[in-house]
Amino acid sequence: MIKRAVYLIILVLIHLVYGVTWLSLLKLSLGIILVFYIAVPLIYHFYPTVPRHLVFLPFLRWPRGISFTQPELSGLRAARNFYVTTSDGVRLGVWHILPEQEIDRVSNGDGEPDSTVFESRLSSGAPIIFYNHGNSGSRAGPHRVELYKVLRKIGYHVVCFDYRSYADSSQVIPSETGVVSDSRFMYKWLRQRAGRSPIIVWGHSLGTGVTSHMVADLCVEGDRPTALVLESPFNNIQEEVRLHKLASLYRKMPGFHWLFLKPLRDNDMMFESDRHIANVTVPVMIMHAEDDLIIPYSLAVKLHRAALRHHPADRIEFHTFEAQYHYGHKYICRSPRLPGLVRDFVEKSIHWHNKQ
Repeated sequence: MIKRAVYLIILVLIHLVYGVTWLSLLKLSLGIILVFYIAVPLIYHFYPTVPRHLVFLPFLRWPRGISFTQPELSGLRAARNFYVTTSDGVRLGVWHILPEQEIDRVSNGDGEPDSTVFESRLSSGAPIIFYNHGNSGSRAGPHRVELYKVLRKIGYHVVCFDYRSYADSSQVIPSETGVVSDSRFMYKWLRQRAGRSPIIVWGHSLGTGVTSHMVADLCVEGDRPTALVLESPFNNIQEEVRLHKLASLYRKMPGFHWLFLKPLRDNDMMFESDRHIANVTVPVMIMHAEDDLIIPYSLAVKLHRAALRHHPADRIEFHTFEAQYHYGHKYICRSPRLPGLVRDFVEKSIHWHNKQ
């Protein structure tokens, strides 16, 4: 009702200020309705490229001018860039960031670590954070780099990568199956080199949908990691799309589900974390900011409730970051609470894992 009133006021102002006739304004209104309420929904529904690009946003390559081969230019000293090729021929760009206590031990004399020893240090016993980012950008996103620095300061290795279609990875059309396969390949690569070092899988935003699916599959197969961290998660992508700000234009339209939600299932983009979490048999930590404008806090609450339906409460942690701190969707990494929360969760998860 408010939107309609605002639109009418705008039309009246155009008529009064610019002298546009009511007939012309009617034609303009009909044109807007035709484009926004008929053409756009039909294009979204019948052209799979459109919802795929809106879910994954691989074309938003920020920041510009990143040299992925030189992570030190992104402020990450003692970090290695390399590439792996998956079983289906997709090349993935990867960074391995050493924990602070490892830097001096592997220095080659000029202050930078010798790349030949990076893989060997993965089995040193220090926990490994396997980070899966959200949509848009790359592993070099500024808020992601902030988080890597927090984690390495705690004493953890950080291994992060770009899915297919992102950054300097192969430009292959993404899908849920595809990005979960990429994450799974990287996990297996890590597992082969980690020895007895704990691996904590960490997903942010869309990456929580990737990691929930991937870790559930690993648990079913008996190759589970030490723990799973879900930062700013949704419960499933259909609810996230339905509650998204852009969807408010169409939410009350007849056929909204068929027009906007059905293409997600038809084109392999469901990301049903609330279903997959039933098979996640490792400790889980969920973190969400109340003022998240991208993924509503309520969806994290729903995911937490889904987890509690299948797992004991002492294995599922939920941490709220109050709106007064303005962390939003990306900046929980700036909370002074975060290092302690992560350290305690990782230690408890290692203890739980060792008892199994």
